[in-house]
Amino acid sequence: SLIKGGTVANNIPDRCIFTVDIRVENYAEMEEAERFVREVADRCHVEGTSATVNLVSKRPPMERTPETMDLFEKINNVC
Repeated sequence: SLIKGGTVANNIPDRCIFTVDIRVENYAEMEEAERFVREVADRCHVEGTSATVNLVSKRPPMERTPETMDLFEKINNVC
């Protein structure tokens, strides 16, 4: 996670950027993670503030299937 905001210490910034990298094992987890992040961003704890969610990348997970396990074995045999 990375948080950026403001220009000086001990002051309320006009904007803040929070970056998070979420890793998942399957599509269901990916959808749940996105739903959760959007739900948290929709909550307002400070009057007059808001949050938006911008997905920078939505790479699909490499789900564990017989094919991906075969690929994993082949890679392990090379190394």
